[in-house]
Amino acid sequence: MLPAQAARPNVIFLLTDDHRWDALGCMGNRIIQTPHIDRLSKQGVTFYNCFVTTSICMTSLASIFTGLYARAHGIHDFAKPFTEDQLAGTYPALMQAGGYHTGFIGKYGVGNRMPESKFNYWRGFPGQGKYFPDGSSKHLTEIMGDQALEFMDAAPANKPFQLSVSFKAGHVQDEDPRQFLPSPATEGLYRNVKFPAPKTAHPRYISQLPFEVQRSEN
Repeated sequence: MLPAQAARPNVIFLLTDDHRWDALGCMGNRIIQTPHIDRLSKQGVTFYNCFVTTSICMTSLASIFTGLYARAHGIHDFAKPFTEDQLAGTYPALMQAGGYHTGFIGKYGVGNRMPESKFNYWRGFPGQGKYFPDGSSKHLTEIMGDQALEFMDAAPANKPFQLSVSFKAGHVQDEDPRQFLPSPATEGLYRNVKFPAPKTAHPRYISQLPFEVQRSEN
């Protein structure tokens, strides 16, 4: 029988914000280059029949943290934070209570009050973040990768760790004319590639929706 410590694996949860299910090589896309995710898919388990309950970022993030539907957690706007009881029921808090060393990196997304004290390592940020924060020449994705390595290098050897990394780069840069800026290292990947327009980009698909949805912010 394995010792109790060996039975508890380290857990890393990677979330890519606004990432379409079919924008992955492992899902049959022949244009997108996602070799690392493709390798994870090949070596692990890939779910082909899963759904988001409420497709707006803060509400969906709250559901991921808590395992609750929107009607249960009540996070319906960008300002409302978790209550203390709700925070205690999130998966990082439950894992920390179970003896895990926890960390969070990236877009937190639930309210403007950051729960830094609830994690052993915190590099989260409110709102959307920026592709190149504070004029940095380094892309946010690369910065977050460095932070993940920093967390793992400093994690105590006598307990398992749980790290959540919530990437921003798949999300638009709200209120900025420049959108989806790549890192210098990846800038040339699709330079000579033409992406076909999605079938549902045709106006007739929008016209089938209720007028309120056609004119909504999203």
